[in-house]
Amino acid sequence: MTDELNSKAAELISLLEKSKERRNKKSSAIDENLKGTSLIMDLGEVQDFKTFNTDGYGNKVSAFASLKEGYIGLTPTNYVRLQELVIQALENKQINQKADYEFIETEIFNWLILCYQEKRIKRDLVTYLEDRIDENCKEYIFYFKVLALAIEEAFDIGDVEISHLSEDKIQNELESLKEIKDDTEELDSFFNEFKEPVLARTLSYGVETKAKKTAMLQAELSINGLKCFFTNESLTQSFQIFDVDFNFNTNDFSSFIYETTEKKFSFQSSFNRTQGGHPIIIKKDKLVEIKKGGLSRFSNFINKPKNGSLYEEIIHGINHLGRVTSTRNLHHRVVELISFFERFIVPKDNSKAYGQKRLKDNLLPKIPYIQDDIEDYRKYVNTFYRIRDKYLHNKIELPINLHDLFYFQRLGTLVLIYCMELNKQLNEFDDLLEHFGIKGANK
Repeated sequence: MTDELNSKAAELISLLEKSKERRNKKSSAIDENLKGTSLIMDLGEVQDFKTFNTDGYGNKVSAFASLKEGYIGLTPTNYVRLQELVIQALENKQINQKADYEFIETEIFNWLILCYQEKRIKRDLVTYLEDRIDENCKEYIFYFKVLALAIEEAFDIGDVEISHLSEDKIQNELESLKEIKDDTEELDSFFNEFKEPVLARTLSYGVETKAKKTAMLQAELSINGLKCFFTNESLTQSFQIFDVDFNFNTNDFSSFIYETTEKKFSFQSSFNRTQGGHPIIIKKDKLVEIKKGGLSRFSNFINKPKNGSLYEEIIHGINHLGRVTSTRNLHHRVVELISFFERFIVPKDNSKAYGQKRLKDNLLPKIPYIQDDIEDYRKYVNTFYRIRDKYLHNKIELPINLHDLFYFQRLGTLVLIYCMELNKQLNEFDDLLEHFGIKGANK
């Protein structure tokens, strides 16, 4: 595969071309009259920089480098071939464990321009990429803010520590920065932003973009795992469900106006609270309780990755149930909750048909923690499938009993714990289906 990748990369050099676009177009009179647009300044001729055109979603579709002879690069027609090289390069484990698409995409284009300038290939692409990755790989510690959460003491979930940034740590950082920067007022202001919130602290390794994405995934997984143990709070309007700040919904209120169609029109306005106002507080006794209730199992499971599709499915399930917990619209929550259960009882190449029957007849009898109340759980399944179907197919919002939803949602956490136990002996998703008496994708 290495030889093939190097060969395709060499072919791509010949497709580099000079841009025919003029870079200093004057704005039209109409543009000058528009308000809210940024002022464009002409900084004169600039060299040795790269420019990328993107689609409406930020994906690069062409790239050019400013050289003495003009803009040299790849048009959209040929840029897709560079993207194919990126995908092929990321199939190499030595590369994808340390670098991501964004880094490889940039470095392949840099390599093409380097070869163009030197008029020869000094290092083949794979060697160049491996060298650039080694040069840029570092171990990073990331701190992500966790909003709407208060804790009494630090604790771990998997690879992530839930804690506060101590005053000593902040002062030590400021002291070290004073050696290179006299004015630390701006730095004081920056660190103040991280003094109060709970932080998810996690370590990752790789080039910066890869390390950041890995750290974000680790923090998101751990926080979603923690959310699985706050079913009651998720059904109480006064509570705001915590989350890492890059996923946090800050739209606490929605506002709207309305009018009647009677003879006299009257506009009215109203506010709807979409989120609770109280953060969730985890004191020492609460931490002990949720650890005994399964959080310690979640943490150990996340911390000890295992090869096999079943482990990956459980990890996806933790994230899925965590997102369910944050879903305020209860009818949307029911839809997502049923989708969560079906991910463990429906073969991957199968439709969602028979999900209700499999949940009642195949999954429930296997969950040891609910056998004394299994008939109640069968009723919950029937009730929430009916609510889901009416909502999806007829746009009818049937009433939801919070007591019943509590137990149906808590069942999700119990299913995850049971699957974690099974994963000690089972490796593949089809093994789980067989355990539940369901024919797998290949059977």
